[in-house]
Amino acid sequence: MRNQERKNRTDDPTALMWAQQLSTAAIQVPLISLGGYWLDTQFGTKPWFLLLGVTLGLVSGGWSLYRTVRFFDRRDQRDPGEQDQ
Repeated sequence: MRNQERKNRTDDPTALMWAQQLSTAAIQVPLISLGGYWLDTQFGTKPWFLLLGVTLGLVSGGWSLYRTVRFFDRRDQRDPGEQDQ
């Protein structure tokens, strides 16, 4: 029985997918913001590109998380009985 429980935990990639999406969202915001800051230093437009970068980073990170939530929601609605096996 214990081996079956361990097998069920490793077959479900849910935790790994959540970790990947959260880390992706956490990386998108600072990288895009830094790109905006760099553009501000190149063109002397402080703080406009930085604000644009923060906004785009938050939107892209939020969109990524939204897609992940929808994926899991659809999966749970499609296969409700399959998770018990």
